[in-house]
Amino acid sequence: MYFDCVILHFAVVRCVKTVALTDFDCCSRPVCDDAEESDDVVEIRLRQTKPTSTNLSVIMDDMSSTRVQRRNWILNSKPSATEVLQRWPRYADVPQTVSHG
Repeated sequence: MYFDCVILHFAVVRCVKTVALTDFDCCSRPVCDDAEESDDVVEIRLRQTKPTSTNLSVIMDDMSSTRVQRRNWILNSKPSATEVLQRWPRYADVPQTVSHG
């Protein structure tokens, strides 16, 4: 069973656990010790978190964990480069994400 939760900047997403807004930090993962984050939660965090030297490893981990989702979307939807960068903006501002897929 899924619960609605609020994450980063009040965007409503589907989540496997209800988590209070205070459990979120724009530079780290939400506190969900006993639940896996959905790809949607990770995707929103990637889109909304601006890269800094302190969160680069989180961004890289998130890009790695959503690789299959991105690949399937690209294969099935055949988006333009602009659409890819709109949905996954870290490709534009974190060069390391391109070489890691």
